[in-house]
Amino acid sequence: MSGQGPDGASGAPAEPPGDLRPPTEARNPATVAIDRVPTLALVRLLNDEDHRVPRAVAAILPELAAAVEETTTRLAGGGRLHYVGAGTSGRVAAMDAAELPPTFGLPPGAVVAHLAGGPAALAGAVEEVEDDEEAGARAVADAAA
Repeated sequence: MSGQGPDGASGAPAEPPGDLRPPTEARNPATVAIDRVPTLALVRLLNDEDHRVPRAVAAILPELAAAVEETTTRLAGGGRLHYVGAGTSGRVAAMDAAELPPTFGLPPGAVVAHLAGGPAALAGAVEEVEDDEEAGARAVADAAA
């Protein structure tokens, strides 16, 4: 996957207006006071939000199954699976990329993780890199070359 990003010379992309931000980047109205509530209320809030995940996944099971089938077909044909992520999700992708080949007998290099901020981001935060679409597109293009 690749996308067109902002002009690299312009610095970080401008943040879109609040209602245009992806849901993962917007403030969650249910948890805006999470730092000011008693501990029991805090864990209830987290638990309530966690319960939204299975419903969200259930809503896209056909698309998820199609993606799994396509990935399996491509891997069987010598293709590669690319994970692209930032922060914690990027670190989890890197761990998964390392573990999938020995667990499922995939050849080395069949699963590749691209972590915003590069190898330094495995052990610590690298700020201001997670929304650089151009850098993400370059990383994937470089891996395909």
